[in-house]
Amino acid sequence: MDWKETLEIILEKKHAIRHILKDVCHEVDGCVVIHDSPMKIEIHEREIIFLVDDEIAGILSHDGIKILNAKAEKEIEYWCTALSSLGFKRYSIKRR
Repeated sequence: MDWKETLEIILEKKHAIRHILKDVCHEVDGCVVIHDSPMKIEIHEREIIFLVDDEIAGILSHDGIKILNAKAEKEIEYWCTALSSLGFKRYSIKRR
């Protein structure tokens, strides 16, 4: 997977993601925070931080993906795939 491209796609869709996942997320100072207990995903301006029990489990940035918690690796990859998929765009258009 091209992690840099994945990051770009997610950052471009940041506001749509916030709207679509409004039941499980909120925005704080331009950072979209998604809650999927025990994971929390913070979509910042230039990177995405994945936290498990408030500890950093992974970071997706322009340098690629850095996994700090091996147990969370698959879940982080699933979230990256989901957030960058065309399904979010189709869902968003369908709902309008």
